[in-house]
Amino acid sequence: MATIAFGLYASPAYRDKLTHGEEPDFIGYDRDSEFIFEASWLKRQFLCGAVHVPHQQSNVSGRGCACGYGVALLPKFVASDDSGLVPVKLEKQLPDREVWLLISRAPSKIPLIRAVADFLIEIFRRERQVLIGNEDAV
Repeated sequence: MATIAFGLYASPAYRDKLTHGEEPDFIGYDRDSEFIFEASWLKRQFLCGAVHVPHQQSNVSGRGCACGYGVALLPKFVASDDSGLVPVKLEKQLPDREVWLLISRAPSKIPLIRAVADFLIEIFRRERQVLIGNEDAV
């Protein structure tokens, strides 16, 4: 099991608009993606009601918010290396997402499947600080 931390991000210019009192627009997910954890969280927290959603897509990436279209909920590790994204504070407790690797017993004994599983486990252990958004992580 690993945990992935999330943050709200926008372009520096868009964040400046927010600090001057402008209401945020959110980059949301399309209806076909409502089963995704972050899509349902974003909808519950911000998109119920009169909030304008300028862009909806099935795969929210940092590109839309880096271009100034609005605020996006992104995994912190995705945004950490993108100079076109800055964090936005909106007084909401942001979600964390647990990620699990499940393999039934029989396939887990197949060498190739075991090797891939062990590789993924090692990545999640090694990159734990990055996944939880630790700014001191390399």
